[in-house]
Amino acid sequence: MRRLVASSENHSRRQQLSLLTIVAVIVLTGLIAMAATARADETVTSCGLGPNEVFGHAAAFGIGAEQSCGGQPFGPYLRLDTKGNTVAAGARATWQALAPAGLLINNVSIPNFSSAGVNDGHQYGGGFYWQGSGYALRDQGGVASFGTASNTAGFPSSYFGFQLVCGANPCTTNSSSISVAQVNLDVGETAGPALLPGKLWAQHGWVRGDWPLSVSGDSPSGVCSLSVSLDGQLLASQSFPANTS
Repeated sequence: MRRLVASSENHSRRQQLSLLTIVAVIVLTGLIAMAATARADETVTSCGLGPNEVFGHAAAFGIGAEQSCGGQPFGPYLRLDTKGNTVAAGARATWQALAPAGLLINNVSIPNFSSAGVNDGHQYGGGFYWQGSGYALRDQGGVASFGTASNTAGFPSSYFGFQLVCGANPCTTNSSSISVAQVNLDVGETAGPALLPGKLWAQHGWVRGDWPLSVSGDSPSGVCSLSVSLDGQLLASQSFPANTS
């Protein structure tokens, strides 16, 4: 019996395949359905633009989308700020995170945010938003949380962000801003890992001598390990660093 294992998280499914007298058992360890509980937690701050940067910005003329790696007392932050500029009607600036294919954002927690001159009945509107819904900010600061854990409509969501929008023609207030120090994204897989056979069944009939074996794995959150066993005896295994993107 040949056993191939591809693992990514804590849940499993098993599928038995037969080919003549050879039986292969493929164990796919991962999240199979959205109802499962595997998670890949992501804590996002503004520092370090790179290939795994989670939040991207879209600026508007007169509304700056800023980031800082500053130290105490303010620390790192993502920020939208008009800085007293004149802004055209409907202009919109955002910081937004998009979930990669095969992943959805289940829960969001924001331990520190502040806003000023937003939804105060004058010129600028804005707040947090996600798929099909949102949360309007006013002049306030503090913490916020949204998601499946709190029965928030719109989750799981393929995106999450915050925005500042000009609602006058034009907007001329001294300054309106939203500043977010940290965002914690609780992300779940929507599909389990795949095990790709490669040359696994390239040989036919009786095998004499070596039997080349080639397999590979794929998973939305990254494959953590692959292993091959024959009749209960481990032939080869390999582990991979955790995928933090």
